[in-house]
This record gives sequence, C-alpha cells and structure tokens, in this order.
Amino acid sequence: MWRPFSSIGIMKKKKNNKMKKELLNKIKEAEYVCHECGCKYGEAPTGDIIYTAHEDNCDICGENKSLAHIRLYRYLYKTLKK
Repeated sequence: MWRPFSSIGIMKKKKNNKMKKELLNKIKEAEYVCHECGCKYGEAPTGDIIYTAHEDNCDICGENKSLAHIRLYRYLYKTLKK
C-alpha cells in the first residue's frame, strides 16, 4: 500500500510516543530495579551505602538481575520530574 512520506513520519511519531508512554508507566509502577536502570532513570547512589538486594526480574528492563528498591535511586525522581 502506498503512503505519502508525511504519513510515514506521523506513524513513526505515534509509535515513539506510545513507547515513551509505556516506559514512563513502567517507571511510575516500578518498585525494584537493577543498578543500570536505577542509574539511568534515577540518581546513582554516592558514598558508602548499605542496601538490601535480591535476584529477580527488573521492573523496567525485565532482565533477571540483582535488584534494589527504588528509594536507593531517589525514587527515580530524575525521570518523573520531566
């Protein structure tokens, strides 16, 4: 099916917006995250910090890793405040 170029760009934008909304919902609903996602979407912990971790699937990326509660990464505030 032929589509003008402008409609292809609109379709890509809609898909990107949908992906961004899905990611934002995952971040809002996350309770335990891996270190990579915590640093990417929150603030990396500084200094000597003692925390509890467990093995499970990350609430954001879905990979099986060592997880910590989102409070360690300041409740992922860096991403949610945008």
